Amino acid sequence: MAYFFKEKLGKIVPEQREKLIVPTVFTHNLGAWQVLSSSTEKIDLYLVGGRYNPDRNAIIEARVFEGQLKPWSPNIAIIAVSGIDQEGLYCSNIQDEHPVKEQLAKKKVERRLIVCDHSKIGRTDVRMFVSLENLKNDCAEVFLITDEFDWKDINPPYRQPEYQATLKAIEATLGEDKVIRVPVDGPDGGESVGSYKDCENGAPCDSFESTSA
Repeated sequence: MAYFFKEKLGKIVPEQREKLIVPTVFTHNLGAWQVLSSSTEKIDLYLVGGRYNPDRNAIIEARVFEGQLKPWSPNIAIIAVSGIDQEGLYCSNIQDEHPVKEQLAKKKVERRLIVCDHSKIGRTDVRMFVSLENLKNDCAEVFLITDEFDWKDINPPYRQPEYQATLKAIEATLGEDKVIRVPVDGPDGGESVGSYKDCENGAPCDSFESTSA
């Protein structure tokens, strides 16, 4: 998402640039912060403080995270997950990650974007931080953004029915038009946030909350 955001800003033509309202982005992920801070377009960028977690390459401290975001009213919240099934969204047992994800899932916003590759769909992790139904609270629209993938190619095969059932549950809860499938075309080396290569290697799942007028 950080690469995508930077790329789209870089394609703004000069006549549009004058009318652009500078977007404000909050992130606790250092990878996203590094990408966005190198943008040639102006971004009002905030790195949320707290304790650094090397396993997630992120700053994860629920009390600090909540305190710094409390005064702001973002338009969009972007949340990565380590699992999603027919019941809800899951994260790992990393200390403080659960309340951080929960805050993002409950913050009043216009749109909530759930970002994950196909390997996360139909599977669970240690903790469920929000149900599918509650995702829609205090939010006009919720979208699932995932990669284009044929369910018949899912391995091991026993996961295929759960993958299909989860997608059907998501479409029934959020709406069929709210599931967006995109090609995976991130940078080489598994650097794209939430890419299949990242997830298979156990690299961090990143989330950040953004505001734009």
